[in-house]
Amino acid sequence: FQTVLHRYSFREAAWPIISNVTARPYSSGNSISEHLEQHMTMPVRWTESMHYLLLHGVTEVIEMGPNNVLAGLLRKTTNHIVPYPLGQTSDVHLLSNSAERKKHIVRLRKKQLNKLMIQSVIARNYNKDSAAYSNMT
Repeated sequence: FQTVLHRYSFREAAWPIISNVTARPYSSGNSISEHLEQHMTMPVRWTESMHYLLLHGVTEVIEMGPNNVLAGLLRKTTNHIVPYPLGQTSDVHLLSNSAERKKHIVRLRKKQLNKLMIQSVIARNYNKDSAAYSNMT
């Protein structure tokens, strides 16, 4: 595999490409073959890669494949990034209709906010300082 990869040259990407080996963007076109080679033997750092996207403000991703395997994995990792698998006709429609897409994102965010509010209400309070609450206004 290494021999085949070195026959090709890779240009700089127009957008950042996150390496599953490092959970960071490729630093240059030359590093692509190196990371692809490592990808064959190194563990995939999926969760770290998705957290990198979250930390850098990514809110939507497109899965470029016939199935929605990565979208399913993403949903198990975070609810803060909306996946659109191109293998799903309904998601392709959402991508092409910006008004409907916006409604879909708002609906998902409201659902997530509702979950967070429920968690904050039912979470046990370990603060034993009642004076801390009397000063809240």
